[in-house]
Amino acid sequence: MTIVVKKQLGELVADFPEPVSVSADDVVAARARENDTVVYVVLDDDPTGTQSVADLPVLMTWEKDDFLWAFETGKPAVYVMINSRSLAPADAERVNREAVTAALAAAKQAGIEVAFVSRSDSTLRGHFPLEPNTIGDEIQKATGKPVDGIVIVPAFGDAGRITVGGMHYAGSESDGFIPVGESEFAKDATFGYESSYIPDWVEEKTHGDIPAKDVLVLDLDILRGDRQAAVELLGSAKSSTPITVDIVSEEDLRLLAMALIEAEKAGSTFIYRVGPPFVRARIGQAVHAPLTVDEINDSRGDRDIAAGGLVVVGSHVGLTTRQLNELRERRAPYELELDVARLIDSERGSGLHRRYCQRCCGGAELRQCRYPHLPQACHRNGC
Repeated sequence: MTIVVKKQLGELVADFPEPVSVSADDVVAARARENDTVVYVVLDDDPTGTQSVADLPVLMTWEKDDFLWAFETGKPAVYVMINSRSLAPADAERVNREAVTAALAAAKQAGIEVAFVSRSDSTLRGHFPLEPNTIGDEIQKATGKPVDGIVIVPAFGDAGRITVGGMHYAGSESDGFIPVGESEFAKDATFGYESSYIPDWVEEKTHGDIPAKDVLVLDLDILRGDRQAAVELLGSAKSSTPITVDIVSEEDLRLLAMALIEAEKAGSTFIYRVGPPFVRARIGQAVHAPLTVDEINDSRGDRDIAAGGLVVVGSHVGLTTRQLNELRERRAPYELELDVARLIDSERGSGLHRRYCQRCCGGAELRQCRYPHLPQACHRNGC
């Protein structure tokens, strides 16, 4: 039997400097001082990436015209729902290439500078190093030179994922933290891993192509205690060197943003492989309170409120099962389990689609779906 020992936050950070107070306004002011007008194109591998930001454009398709529209809003970042974590590696590579190519073309036409964020999981699941490598390849094709560093920041303090001394942890302040490699997330059937120390994780995921000793570690000592040393460490990265950063709090993310502003002003270029809150801190956006019912209703404008809702459950860890069980107890939802392997089989899938539709819609009219790449589906009221 494996015994997992949890550590309290105070124990993890005892040997590091105290947090430094930095506001979102401080980041905005620093960007203005350095004339930092970069727009961050966030390639989101899962629909949950926007949970930590507000008032930013979100694209569900990624043609050049889509990006031109997003850039015209004048916002400092744009999210692109490529949802690549659900795809096979070849398809994940394809959608990343498509999005980067279109974004670069639109940025050139709009006369703006862009940088790319590969938003992924705070528990280290996803297509790494495939996605940042693909983004870097497309950037090099367009500019003729590689990016200097891949900044790895999976921390998501709101959800209890922190990085200290290069070690990534999952847990909570109330219950304690364990190395993420010992958590249920590390046992993911598709993206499982063993290492919790991020340099070792990079070596593991690159199958030794990038040894742990080549990964730069920007720890809390430097991040909180010496801005110039942090800028110099970031600036030392060349040829897509991985850089992992210790993050415990929102202020740590803002400190990182301040150092990145200076490093990029000095000429360094980066791709960011990050968890949800990084973009918020990087653009100087304050933490937004959870949406209220009134805000949600206001966002609908004059549109009618549709009855019901759809919850799609596709994760394979115990946390998701616990959340689903909570939903069952509270709402007793109608459930339909999809046999994905059969659904995507061209010979067996069509009849199965029809049966699913009949169960969902209670015998509603069946007709050919307006989306030609999908099998037959049912629609109500012409939707």
